[in-house]
Amino acid sequence: MKFFLHHMALAWTGVFLILVTFTTITFRSLLEMFAYLNVYAAFIFILNRLIGTNHLFLASTPDVSTPLDILGSGVWYYINLELFCFGLYLGMYGLYRLFARKQGIQVMVKINRSTLESSQSVYYHLLFST
Repeated sequence: MKFFLHHMALAWTGVFLILVTFTTITFRSLLEMFAYLNVYAAFIFILNRLIGTNHLFLASTPDVSTPLDILGSGVWYYINLELFCFGLYLGMYGLYRLFARKQGIQVMVKINRSTLESSQSVYYHLLFST
């Protein structure tokens, strides 16, 4: 359960930061983040080869049957994984643009300081509680 809470907290943190920091996402920033993801993945790929692990499922699909099996094997696995990830980025960007268009140029949420502090303490508790 803790594993899933941590991963959900990571995803919701991105949404939270976009809403409270008045961040504007551009197509250029999307491409920049995709480039960072690829640099990170290249590092993890090399690390996987050196120590025999399968972080980010870059060495192969998991041993059990998962939706990643649809991506194929060999070079096609990496090509399809890249296309899938870029599609996810585009989908999230499209949702952001749709929401931002309804709200104006930037997504703005007004929250008071106590709400922000209590949200941070809940996030801290989720990450570091045993």
